[in-house]
Parts: sequence; structure tokens; C-alpha cells
Amino acid sequence: MVHIGPRILKGFVGVNAFWMSLTAVVGLQIYMAQLLGDQTADLMRLQLTFDPTSFATIFHGWTEGQYQAYRRHFIADFVYPFAYAVFLYNCLVSSVKRIEPTQFCETVLYVPLLAAVADYTENILHLIMTEKNLLAHAHLVPWAGAAACVKWLSLATIVGTILACRTRSWS
Repeated sequence: MVHIGPRILKGFVGVNAFWMSLTAVVGLQIYMAQLLGDQTADLMRLQLTFDPTSFATIFHGWTEGQYQAYRRHFIADFVYPFAYAVFLYNCLVSSVKRIEPTQFCETVLYVPLLAAVADYTENILHLIMTEKNLLAHAHLVPWAGAAACVKWLSLATIVGTILACRTRSWS
């Protein structure tokens, strides 16, 4: 039997939670993409840089309007990690139930929460670093990059686990 995983997500399991979180993920993604426009391409480079000079080059290449849009996107980006954690958690629970769960399967139910915590850490560090005086906080760039890497590796682990469980249940 699959255990519920993280207690914080216990109340967010089921069909309604799945559809509400999927709607939130899609809606927030559309909102952030519209808000950021062509700046969206810079975000992946900004997330995955460990070099303060590269971070500053990207950041200081923005106009004042782009800077304001970037700062405003955090309103949605602080809801987004929780929404995708609930969505992915529901996907994992559904996938793991299809097979005979192992300790690994039950442990991986915590990974959506890890991804969300890493995303929140990255967001907070980016807010601190983009307070107009980047050079005072350049030492935080590698930490933000590490948080982004943990987030993306966690998301890849989740997708891989879902695909492995679904494939196993079909055979």
C-alpha cells in the first residue's frame, strides 16, 4: 500500500486536487509567459548560471520595463511551486499505485516537495540579488544556481519515475 508521503500534501490528493493544481500550473505559466514575453529565454540562463559576472551581464542587459516585469513575475512564481508540487504529487501517487510499490517509490513521493522548496529558495535568492545592487550579493549566485539545479533534477526524477511506473504497469 502506498503511504501518503509528506503530511503537508496529505489534504491535496484526489481528482479535484489534480485538476485544480493542473489548472493553476497552466494558468500561472501562461500569465508568467505573457508578463515576461521575450525575456523568458533569459530566465533559464539566469537560473542555471553559477558565475556572478554572467548573472550580472544578463540582469544588466534588461530595460527598466523588463526589470519591473521580472520582479512582478514573482507574485505568480511564489504560488507556482506549490501548484506544481501538488500536481506532480498526484501524478506520482497515481503512477505508484499501478505497481507494487517499493521503498523507493514511497520515498520519491517527497521529491515534489523538495523541488518546490528548491524553487522557493531560488526565487528568494533571485529577489535578493536583483535589488538593483547586484554586486553586494554576488556571493549568492552559486547558491541560486545550485537551488535551480536541485529543482530541475528533482523534476527530472519525478518525470522519470512516473514514466517508469506507467511503463511497468503496462507490461
